[in-house]
Amino acid sequence: MIKQPPYKVEFGQSGEVPPAHVVAIDNTSINLSNSSRDGDTGGRIDELALNGGIQSKETKQMMLELNKQGFVFAYDDKAYISPSHFMKQLLLSGDLRTSFKEISWSSPKRWCLTEYEFEQRT
Repeated sequence: MIKQPPYKVEFGQSGEVPPAHVVAIDNTSINLSNSSRDGDTGGRIDELALNGGIQSKETKQMMLELNKQGFVFAYDDKAYISPSHFMKQLLLSGDLRTSFKEISWSSPKRWCLTEYEFEQRT
């Protein structure tokens, strides 16, 4: 289960470089940010190929490993499945038993992190 609000929220300063994050996920790849000083990826995206599709064990393991490495996961309400939604599903299923951080933007240079934590239900 996901711990209920209030969530821990951290705001980046205007123009501050956002942390490394998973930009997008689809059936063929996971896209990682490669941010510059102004926070703009400028098209610089690292791509990790997926062989088994979005629902594969390999994809789950890759996303869990990225979380362990400190990557945060983008919120994208326009995507078929956003990286943060994928991680929420891992929390709900019990595959992720710690926490992850979601990154969202209020403007091109203003971002915030929201931490979602696993909560054991008895």
